[in-house]
Order: sequence, then C-alpha cells, then structure tokens
Amino acid sequence: MPFHFWQKNGARRLPKPVQEYMRQEFMLRRAYLSELRCFEYDGVINEKSVRCVRIFSPHLAQGQHISIRTKEDLDQHPEVLLYEGYIDARGNAYINDQRTMSYPEKMSSQQL
Repeated sequence: MPFHFWQKNGARRLPKPVQEYMRQEFMLRRAYLSELRCFEYDGVINEKSVRCVRIFSPHLAQGQHISIRTKEDLDQHPEVLLYEGYIDARGNAYINDQRTMSYPEKMSSQQL
C-alpha cells in the first residue's frame, strides 16, 4: 500500500459546502476536488466568527518535493496554495482562487 504523505497530518478533505461552491463557481470536476486537501481553523471576517479554509494540492506539493503536514508548512510554501476562503455560521462557503500565472504548473489542464 503506497504511503500518502497528507494522510498522517492535519490536512483534510474539502468540506461539502466548499466542494459545492467550487464546483459551481469554478466549474471544477468532482474528481479534482476529491484530490485537494485543506486546513481549517477558526477566524473572524467582518466581525463574525467563521471557519477559515486554505486549500492545496498534495500532488502539486509532492511534485515540487514539498511536504505539507501543517497549516504552518502551507504558510511557508504559498506556491502550493490554490484556494482560500471561509465557511460562515450558516454553512455557506466563500472561496477565492489563489492560483496565479506566475506558477503555470498550477494551471495545468489536468486540474481544470
């Protein structure tokens, strides 16, 4: 059985509201979304408590020989951060695309 470096850390699968938002807003495939991982943490947006979400691709990180096991690892390697946003108290997700043209490997047709 192959070892997947993202399984033994704080990275999790995307919450359902995030997956649905990203499918609708960015027209992303379910298969692609199932490969992404995220870190969740409490935050405040516009004076309201939210659940912040930072999303990355373990495959992109692995391809660049980067180990992302914690939110702090992701902070140190922003080049593998793909999306970022939050879930409000009502369960609504709001996600921003953080991919840039300065990292063309993020924009491969396989991911779209």
